[in-house]
Amino acid sequence: MLKILLPLTLLATGLQASPLLAQSAPAARIAHGDLNLASAAGVKALDRRIARAIDQVCEPQAGYMAIYLDRAEDECRTAQQAQIQPRRDAAIARAQQRAAVFASTAR
Repeated sequence: MLKILLPLTLLATGLQASPLLAQSAPAARIAHGDLNLASAAGVKALDRRIARAIDQVCEPQAGYMAIYLDRAEDECRTAQQAQIQPRRDAAIARAQQRAAVFASTAR
């Protein structure tokens, strides 16, 4: 299984999804080396970890006007999901490819 960490894109790019949340750009790392991404259960666990990391990264910062928080949080979540999706898909594809190669050589 993969031993590397899948970084949430804020960590990799330093990009902040919303100017309202730009004061302190939190970052998260999503470990997936312990997951079998070639299985549906492993992918589901990865998706839960991604959702939790996005929740942490996009949590509104105290001090902002409440009227803007929902929109800023939604924009942050949408941007983070769009940025992490290609990395998620690539990690799953690599795991599935490795599983297929292992299965074909195990015969």
